Amino acid sequence: MSDNDRAHRARSAVVVEFRTLDAQLDVYRTRLDPSRALGVPAHVTLLYPFVPPNRLDVAVWGALGAAIAGVPPFDAEFATASWFGRDVLWLAPTPVAPFSRLIERIRSAFPECEPYSGGVDEPVPHLTIADRADSGEMVAAAEGVSALLPLAARVSAVSVMAGSDAPQSWRTLRRFELTG
Repeated sequence: MSDNDRAHRARSAVVVEFRTLDAQLDVYRTRLDPSRALGVPAHVTLLYPFVPPNRLDVAVWGALGAAIAGVPPFDAEFATASWFGRDVLWLAPTPVAPFSRLIERIRSAFPECEPYSGGVDEPVPHLTIADRADSGEMVAAAEGVSALLPLAARVSAVSVMAGSDAPQSWRTLRRFELTG
C-alpha cells in the first residue's frame, strides 16, 4: 500500500488514554488487540470515527473544547472483565457516568460522526483487551487480566488520535485537559 493510500485511509478518534496501564495490560493487548499494533495505547473510546484527519482544524478543535468544557477530572477504576459476545474481551470502567456524559457531549457537538460508523446506537464505555483473537487465548487473557484487577487511573484529559492501518501509525494529535 502506498503512502498516499495510507493517508487516504487515515481516520481519527476521540479517546481517554490510559498509558499508565499499558505496562500491566500490554502482555495481553500486544497479542490480542489489533489496535495495539497500530500504536493505540490502553484507552476508552469516546467517539470513533471522528472527523477525518485532513479536516481537523481550528473550528473542530474549538467545538471539541467547548463540548467538554466544565467537565472536571475524575478517578476511574477497572475492576471487571466483560465480553461483547465471545469476540471482544474488555474492562468496564467505574464510574461509567462520567464517560457516558463525555460521549453524549461529544456526540451532540459532532452529530455527523456516528459511533462505530453507525454500528452501535449506544456506545458502552470500555477498555479493549482482546478483539476477535483465538478464543483459547482470549479466555486465558480474561483469567490473567482479572488477577490484575482492580486497576485505577485518573482521567484528566481527552485526546484526539489519528492514524491508519499501518503499524504504529496512530498518534495523539491534541489533548484537551479536563478543568471543570
